[in-house]
Amino acid sequence: MLSFFLETNAPLETVLSTSVQTWGVLAFVGYISTLIAFAIWGKLLKSYSAAVVTPFALLIPVVGLVTSSLMLNESLTRDEILGAVLILLGLVFCVAGKKSFILIAKYRGAK
Repeated sequence: MLSFFLETNAPLETVLSTSVQTWGVLAFVGYISTLIAFAIWGKLLKSYSAAVVTPFALLIPVVGLVTSSLMLNESLTRDEILGAVLILLGLVFCVAGKKSFILIAKYRGAK
């Protein structure tokens, strides 16, 4: 709501001049894709425990970064790449649990 008033000098004219295509895309992203995402999420929660499914929600910002980079040619900053790598490492440790620590210990012991 703040964006509506603070990012333009004429917020009402901006809304009124928005194209039908823009409203359609907004409706798709706001409703259709959200509905599909929650349906998939519900199906996963029906099949697996929340402890197994929930960590994968961490992938949402990573998928957003990668998608914007590939589809919109946006360049990723060093901090964004580092953040994505940290999220992925956290996910690996969360999902793999003790197995990941055992593998690291074996790797260090092999040196």
